[in-house]
Amino acid sequence: MTLPQRTTTNNLIAVMRLLLGSSSSSSSSASKAAFCKDNATLDKATASVTNANQLLQALKANQSTITDFGKVAPSAIKSDAEVLVSGANAAISANSAAHLTD
Repeated sequence: MTLPQRTTTNNLIAVMRLLLGSSSSSSSSASKAAFCKDNATLDKATASVTNANQLLQALKANQSTITDFGKVAPSAIKSDAEVLVSGANAAISANSAAHLTD
């Protein structure tokens, strides 16, 4: 999946939730458990996000989980997960979610 260069916060959140709900793969049990844990943590952290600033704060508060999410993502969605991890890391580095929103 390739996200548009600029997308709305609501669209990004919807894509994150879609990916977070996709946990089937042939990964080891340990990787599946770690991915499911990261999934739950990120889902909870973004559940009430309604704007770019709130999304940025949720990303900052969950940097280690985001990193792990990318590392243990099931092979079936690994490349999609890496797109989200890259976007999250770019927002954190820039201290701005402007590139993720209209």
